[in-house]
Amino acid sequence: MTSSLSSDHLAQLVPLLGSLARLIAGGSPLSERSLHTLLLGAGMEDNPAALHEIQRWSRLLKAVQQQPTTEQRHATVEALLVRGLPEAPVLLAVASVVGGAVAPAPTPPVESAPVRLHVNVANLDFGTLRSGQGAALELDVQGGPGQVVVESDQLQVTPPQFGAGTTRLRVTVRPLTSGLLWTSLKLMTAGETLEVPVVAQWQATVAPSIAPVTNPVSQQAPPAVGTPPVEARRETNAPRTIPPTDAMPAWVPELVKVPAGPFLMGSSDADRQAQGNEKPQHSLNLPDYWIGKTPITNAQFRPFVDSDGYKNQAYWTAAGWAWRQAEKITEPVYWNDAKWNDPDYPVVGVSWFEAVAYCRWLSKQTGIAFRLPSEAEWEKAARGSNGLIYPWGNTWDASLVNSRESGVQKTMLVGRYPKGASPYGAMDMAGNVLEWCATLWGKTYPYQLEDEWQTAYLEATADARVFRGGSSRYMSTFVRGAYRYDYFPRARFNYLGLRVASHSLVS
Repeated sequence: MTSSLSSDHLAQLVPLLGSLARLIAGGSPLSERSLHTLLLGAGMEDNPAALHEIQRWSRLLKAVQQQPTTEQRHATVEALLVRGLPEAPVLLAVASVVGGAVAPAPTPPVESAPVRLHVNVANLDFGTLRSGQGAALELDVQGGPGQVVVESDQLQVTPPQFGAGTTRLRVTVRPLTSGLLWTSLKLMTAGETLEVPVVAQWQATVAPSIAPVTNPVSQQAPPAVGTPPVEARRETNAPRTIPPTDAMPAWVPELVKVPAGPFLMGSSDADRQAQGNEKPQHSLNLPDYWIGKTPITNAQFRPFVDSDGYKNQAYWTAAGWAWRQAEKITEPVYWNDAKWNDPDYPVVGVSWFEAVAYCRWLSKQTGIAFRLPSEAEWEKAARGSNGLIYPWGNTWDASLVNSRESGVQKTMLVGRYPKGASPYGAMDMAGNVLEWCATLWGKTYPYQLEDEWQTAYLEATADARVFRGGSSRYMSTFVRGAYRYDYFPRARFNYLGLRVASHSLVS
């Protein structure tokens, strides 16, 4: 959290975010005097840090009101979340200033038990649509009053509000020529938020045997054409694991070997879930290397926090150190949150800067040249040499992965799904937590090999970096081994962690 206020004072300010949004939506100029009046209502009129904080909120909300593009809305949401604000008030505030809609006032308390927010579908999957085709699906929601927040201009929802009883919402997707839409609806009341994932894909040519999808039923991708059964595709060598030896501390990550040789990178045209930036599928030859058997856990990350990891500039890139100092970063975001900090859960809330520093620190402690994997190394370790769609094969199986379909929507014990391991024995390469790679975002296919751990490459911090793997929040389409993600290196989310790699077991 970058606010200079204490957590208690920030929580005291949160209700003012909705007040600011309503005033801005109504055209109020919001002078310093009016902001001071708001603080008077919150009992914080004598706190200059509180005034500075709501001035910042005001500037962010006015900016998105003046330029209500999708990119600006998303950037404003992220900026307010970085300030430490809860997601629900942030989304309602942005929706209010962009569309002039005001979140419904909470109903007076009643004697009966509260009505829980409920929706009759887990997701809205429009399936594969023809080029230029629109479509509509319906869902029932109850437990309001509440409001629907739409995160994509491709969607229209009518009506945009719902009541305590059952309200039928019609969700219309506007046509695209081609591509993938992956977004969500936020169903929000004063005390609760439900997120409904929405996915649709357009193809310029659709096989005649595929009928238009009219019900929200998830689809599975077929095996790639011409690929042998899963059993025949397993690597000829059994997974080779290197555990920490007696000479190494227990917190040194366990590694598995990925043998040298070619592998299929990217997706074939037969995978209907594939995105354009996953193509063309091509063969890429990599030398042998080692990769973490699991994502780095809280227990493995703790010595970095407890020793000089956040104090020694030698581990950090120049931009990373400047960011750490400016933001006073001393530990991961969720380090002291019991929901995320179990010792055997993956560490989350770490930026790319922190991930690089951890690898450099780990290398110094062990004498092993640890690093972040390149995007290509990560993908081969996840999919094997034959380009499996998922680590275990080409057929979706929700029992082998912690994805949105599990219903948990948070991280879990690493290695909990041994049958979902990759051909080399790497665990959790689909779901559970997204993992940073060294790679700069924007590399096109065929993938060009280069040294992605050299200083000059790591110092190119103005650009976004790749992360891979999908998380517990993502549906099956987005935990595929070929799916590509990116974000700026300072991102620190509760579904974002890391996995280490090494070219050899000596430095």
